[in-house]
Amino acid sequence: MKKIKIGILIILSIIFLTEIGLRLFAKKKLTKWTQPSYQTDSIIGWRYEPNSEGIKIRQVFQNQYKINSQGFNWDEFLIEKGQGVFRIAIIGSSDDAGMDTDGPDCYPRLLQKYFKENKDKVEILNFAIDGKHRGYKDLQLIEKECINYNPDLILMRVRFPIVNKILYRTSYKGYSIGYGDINASLEITKKYIDENFLDQSIFTFFFDNSYIYRYICKYTIENEKGSETFIRSYLIKDLRLVNGYARNSIGHLDNKKKTIKYFTKEESINMYKETNELLEKKNISFVLFNTYSDFSLNHVNGLLAKNEISYLDLNIPFISSYSFGKIDGHSSQEGHEVMAKSFYEKFYTKDIVPKKYFSDKTKLLMQDVEKQN
Repeated sequence: MKKIKIGILIILSIIFLTEIGLRLFAKKKLTKWTQPSYQTDSIIGWRYEPNSEGIKIRQVFQNQYKINSQGFNWDEFLIEKGQGVFRIAIIGSSDDAGMDTDGPDCYPRLLQKYFKENKDKVEILNFAIDGKHRGYKDLQLIEKECINYNPDLILMRVRFPIVNKILYRTSYKGYSIGYGDINASLEITKKYIDENFLDQSIFTFFFDNSYIYRYICKYTIENEKGSETFIRSYLIKDLRLVNGYARNSIGHLDNKKKTIKYFTKEESINMYKETNELLEKKNISFVLFNTYSDFSLNHVNGLLAKNEISYLDLNIPFISSYSFGKIDGHSSQEGHEVMAKSFYEKFYTKDIVPKKYFSDKTKLLMQDVEKQN
């Protein structure tokens, strides 16, 4: 009996020490996510819920966001442009939208600060939205909405080849729902959320209070998905439940198969060319861009130039401190600062923004940079 008591004490001690250890050393990796609310959009798939605000939380950062009335993570967009002002519209994904970093200032926000502090007559409207495979939808965003704000320059993160993933997003009681058919009824998924996420259960109790259980869930999802193990059979029977609770998102339970269209090289070039020609008629410059040299698309440069499509490669030498690595591939605050500085210099030295919009202060600051180039 004494041996049994000692054994139980040892087991409880191990559990206690493991729990403490995970809370001290793995807290970020086991953090429950929070994310912004989404609103379905028939043309671009989704946008952020207009006039919403909150804190986006991931393993390595938490960042406040405030969505404008147009559904973008930026200040309010004004249709009328200030007199003598050069307006830049940025089109991109999560790194450009600016929520997914460990500081308050994404590179578009830093650029706007530079322009203001140096008294340059340049402003930014940030139309970026998080999500992969948005190349086709980003072109639709430009043609259907962005041009209505009369930008002088549209700066778009290059996607090659262009991909169109038919997916919509909406939010329900704080949970994001992804689905592939805009006409689909979401009642079955909303009911699942009501029954499994909003009421306290044994699962939610353990997930909220035990980092050991969170680790078991995380490990199982990442390493044993679909396998018939003791853990899967008795502790984690519903991976959808675990994913949804940990990440505040869920795929539609009655979802039709999502379709992904991968456009060919020729189709992609033609789509960029068509957008470029449309914008030229409205006297809007169109520049595709890329940031880090490790992810460079130099093989595309010739094709774009041949079709008279401008391409700006910042060609920033990538180092590990510029992102969160395997934990999260987004750019860190240091990475955003480097991108903002590079953009600012390229805008000036490459005449992407006409020099007449820059102040005398900036012209003086850029003298050494021009000499180096």
